Amino acid sequence: SNMAQTLQALQAQLDNEVKLIRQLQSELSNNANNRAQYAAQLKENELVKQELELVEPDTNVYKMIGPLLVKQDHVEAVSNVGKRMEFIQNEIKKLIAVAEALEKRQMEKREQILRMQSTLQAAAAQQQQQAATVAAGN
Repeated sequence: SNMAQTLQALQAQLDNEVKLIRQLQSELSNNANNRAQYAAQLKENELVKQELELVEPDTNVYKMIGPLLVKQDHVEAVSNVGKRMEFIQNEIKKLIAVAEALEKRQMEKREQILRMQSTLQAAAAQQQQQAATVAAGN
């Protein structure tokens, strides 16, 4: 019947929305993992910066490049750590903006799903009522 097709179409739409919200949840989870990694890197760099601030400017500073320890200028080392921290902070800001957009979309999807569920329930109830009317008419 026409009503059964309508119900099937509504159910298919609903299933699709549920799939989309699961994708959003997965993206949010990846985003949170990336932010956690950057936060750890930031902490690491803050510790390096503190260490560099403790030593005299003419102290030898070494940087690991692969298996090698390479001598580095103190001023350059401080500058590099600062730049790295700035880069990480910017990446974290970008990830937060993306997460906020994803959360907003997720809220919208949830509301949409709730509306679709109530439409589906109303249509199903209507179909049952029609079936009962037809049965009573026989």
